[in-house]
Amino acid sequence: MKKVFLLFFLIGSMAMAQTAYVNSDYLLASMTEMQAANAEIQKLNKSLGSDLQKAEANAKQKLADLQYKASAPGVTEEQMKQYASQADALQKELESSAQSAERTLGLKRQELLDPILERVNDAIETVAKEKGFKLVVNASAVLFADESVNLTPAVAAKLGVTLK
Repeated sequence: MKKVFLLFFLIGSMAMAQTAYVNSDYLLASMTEMQAANAEIQKLNKSLGSDLQKAEANAKQKLADLQYKASAPGVTEEQMKQYASQADALQKELESSAQSAERTLGLKRQELLDPILERVNDAIETVAKEKGFKLVVNASAVLFADESVNLTPAVAAKLGVTLK
C-alpha cells in the first residue's frame, strides 16, 4: 500500500513540475490591439445604444398616437383591433431591433477579439513547449506558485508586448 501511495505521489509531483501559469488578463490588458478592439467595441455599443434609444422614443410616440386614436369617440371595435395590432407590431419591432443590436455587437466582438485571443493562445503554447511544460493554467486559478513557473513575461516577449 505504501508503494502505491508513493507511486501516486511521484506521478503527481512530476505532473506538478510540468505545470506553469500565465496571467492572460494582464497580457491582454497590456496589448495595444486589445485596447483598440475594446475602443471599437465601445464605440459600436454607444452607436447601437443611441440608435436603440431613438427607436424606443419613436415607438413611444407612435404608441401614444395609437392610444389617442383608440380613446377618440366613435372608435369601432374593428379600429380598436387594428390599433392593438399596430401596437403589438411596434413592440415586436422594438424587441427585434434590440436583438439585432446585440447580435451585431456580439459578431463585432468576436471578429475583433478572436484573432487576438488566438494569437495569445498560440504564443502561450509555443512558450510552454519551448520550456517543457505540459500544462499551463490561467493565473486566476492559481493560489500559490513559484515565480519560476510564471510564463507571463516570456509570452509577453513572444508577442512583443510590454507589460504595464
